Amino acid sequence: MLRPYPNDIRKIRKKNHMSHALYRLGRFAARRPWVVLASWFVAAVMIIGSSVAFGRDLEDSFEVPGLDSQQALELLTSVESTSAGVTAQVVLTPLKDGETFFDSVEAQSELARLRAEFAGLANVLAVSDPAGVLS
Repeated sequence: MLRPYPNDIRKIRKKNHMSHALYRLGRFAARRPWVVLASWFVAAVMIIGSSVAFGRDLEDSFEVPGLDSQQALELLTSVESTSAGVTAQVVLTPLKDGETFFDSVEAQSELARLRAEFAGLANVLAVSDPAGVLS
C-alpha cells in the first residue's frame, strides 16, 4: 500500500484548516448577524472617516498624458471644437411595432417634447435630428 508523502499530508491539513476556519466564520456570521452587520458598519465608518481626515481630494479628470486620444482631445479643445470632451448619444424609437416617426403624428410630437427636454438639460451643447423628422 502506498502512503502519501509528508508534503502531501501537510497540504491536506492546510486545506482542511482553511475549510474549518471558513466554516467557523460562516457559522459565527449566521448565529450573530447583527454583530457582523455592526462590525461592517463600524469598519465602513472608520474607513470613510480616515479617508476624509487623512486622504487627499479625489480627481475626476479624464486626462492621460501621452495617449493619442489625449492629444486629439487637446487639439480639438485648442480650436474650440464642439466635439471636444465627453459626448453621449440618445437614440429613440417609437413604442408601437412597425411605426416610424415619419408615419405617426403622435410619435413626432413625443419626439419633439423629448428633444426640447434634452436640450434644456445642463451641459447639453446641442441636440440634433439626423433623420430630419421634425424639420
